[in-house]
Amino acid sequence: MTPAPTYTDAELRAWLRLMLTPGVGSQTARDLLAQLGTPEGIFSSSLSARGQVVSEGVARALGAEPEGLEAAYAQTQAWLAGAEHRAFITLGERLYPADLLHTADPPLWLFAQGRLDSLSAPKRVAIVGSRNPTPQGRANAQAFARSLAQAGVSVVSGLALGVDGAAHEGAL
Repeated sequence: MTPAPTYTDAELRAWLRLMLTPGVGSQTARDLLAQLGTPEGIFSSSLSARGQVVSEGVARALGAEPEGLEAAYAQTQAWLAGAEHRAFITLGERLYPADLLHTADPPLWLFAQGRLDSLSAPKRVAIVGSRNPTPQGRANAQAFARSLAQAGVSVVSGLALGVDGAAHEGAL
């Protein structure tokens, strides 16, 4: 099994801080990373350097710790420690699915649980649906995912409540 990437506390906080900063979305974060390297590099860069990439307001916002950072960090740490085979995988990590990089808006990070090498498996399927499925819809999602997983197909999704969560339960 492929080992999960490891991050120092500072690295994990920096990734979370990047996405919690007001005015920073996925594209802005990717632009900053392309110009300034790592999240730590973004935060240690000068206001002027950040201002070459983003607006002055966003450059200033990057200089302050965003609201909710400590809570997000604590939640992430608790989730990672809550079970085996959980990982926080960032854009550029070797475990980050290559196919996902070729989408219009690849996420900066993924929360993954299970066999991490399955992220690059040749057979993957996303099972998505209502957040409020009927009992039959929930049972169907679990049954489909269980059958697909037993056949060697990796089940992936955003792990939202409802059909997505039921699919993951079935696959696991």
